[in-house]
Amino acid sequence: MKEDKLLHYGVTALQVALLLALVVLEFLSGYKAGLAQHLYYKKIYYVSQYYQGAPLFLHGLMLLALTVFALKGCKRYAGKIFPSFYRYLILLVAFVIFFMLPVTRQLNIYAHGLMGLQLCMVLETARLMLAPRK
Repeated sequence: MKEDKLLHYGVTALQVALLLALVVLEFLSGYKAGLAQHLYYKKIYYVSQYYQGAPLFLHGLMLLALTVFALKGCKRYAGKIFPSFYRYLILLVAFVIFFMLPVTRQLNIYAHGLMGLQLCMVLETARLMLAPRK
């Protein structure tokens, strides 16, 4: 039980720290021209290399596989929906909204935000798979 709580709080703290760092980067990019230029360059690079065509299809397959693994992790709990699965679904919806909205595409951290949300979903899936059965 103690290991489960430690895993839960560790994953949650890492997710919050990651998303908070992205918010701070976006805020600071409004004040630091060098940071804004660097983030814009990386955004253009990542969007053109990883979020178009075949790599975008592979990202979609990865999200589908993560969702299947998360569902398998929830089935280990005898039909009871685990709260982490709700958190996974919230992250998945946030990823889709972040990907689709024109407002978010204008952010300097757009590509980093997509990668951060994907990493949060991977962490949540790992937490579901590693949590002991109840």
